[in-house]
Amino acid sequence: MEDIDLLELGSYTELQGGNISLPSGYSSILEPISRNIPHDKVLLNHRITSVRWKLKPCIPEEPEEDKEQESDDSDKTVVDINETQDINSDYIVIKCENGAIFHTRSVVCTLPLGVLQTESKLFSPSLPRNKQESLQRLLFGTVNKIYLVYQRPFLEANLSEILLLWNDDERNCKSKNLSECWYKKIYSFAKVSDTLLLAWISGEEAEYMESLSNETIAETCTMILRKFLNDPLIPNPKQCVCSRWKSDECTRGSYTAMRVGASQLDIADLAQPVCINTPTGLKPVIAFAGEHTHSNFYSTVHGAYLTGRTAAQLLVSHVFAEDTHNELTVECNDTDLSSWIQNMAL
Repeated sequence: MEDIDLLELGSYTELQGGNISLPSGYSSILEPISRNIPHDKVLLNHRITSVRWKLKPCIPEEPEEDKEQESDDSDKTVVDINETQDINSDYIVIKCENGAIFHTRSVVCTLPLGVLQTESKLFSPSLPRNKQESLQRLLFGTVNKIYLVYQRPFLEANLSEILLLWNDDERNCKSKNLSECWYKKIYSFAKVSDTLLLAWISGEEAEYMESLSNETIAETCTMILRKFLNDPLIPNPKQCVCSRWKSDECTRGSYTAMRVGASQLDIADLAQPVCINTPTGLKPVIAFAGEHTHSNFYSTVHGAYLTGRTAAQLLVSHVFAEDTHNELTVECNDTDLSSWIQNMAL
């Protein structure tokens, strides 16, 4: 808790009602949202290595040694473009690890906050300075799940969750070595089914857990259960499956929180698109979306969904207005998820 800004706790909006369990996982949400998108337009295994923006059309790319230089406009969200440049030309070149290259006039960046914090050289030139500073002020924490699968039921039928409460002597590590006390950050074991338990762990301890084998984690969890249930016959799980969000290079953490010194203004800065100033007005070239760009619903799936729609609608209104024969139309009922969720944030 010492990492969280208490003054910003009220910035998060809690929706009414409880959590919703999706039996089929998030695919049950993705399917209706993406059913109108042609399958050949969704490209998997295209890990991006560089995003070169603010390029002058029809001019060869700069030499490799110039790629890491900061833009003269690195402290601006709006940059200027010469009037002689073709405003309908491609401004962005995206390169992928598999060798694929894409040229585009605009892009929606949905990279997680943790990736944006660690991959500073992904954009060339660098993102505007105010965005870089906001990126570093926000906290991208780590929360991991530990699933324990058992051969047979062993908990009482009326027991749904085991909450762990260590006394002060046991809870406080006598050394800074996480190997001796990482497991004391596990705060509960929830019964998903008679033979499946779910444990939660967060913070530095969750990051340390990611360096351990599943076998070591399973043995440690068994030790905890035997201790708190006072039963030396608690069986070992037949399988242990853990999430490892921090070490995953595509996430680098779980979700956004307000670090001490951060505020909603930092999220607002991240949400602002990077635009170019053309003779016909402002033109967004990089729009940003994700849970870290919603000032009320950060750390949530609905925050990511809403900002994704906002970014897409921004580009539709600017880009496709210039090219009507490629206009994209998606039918959407006014009573859908976004309409009532957005009202909660007002």
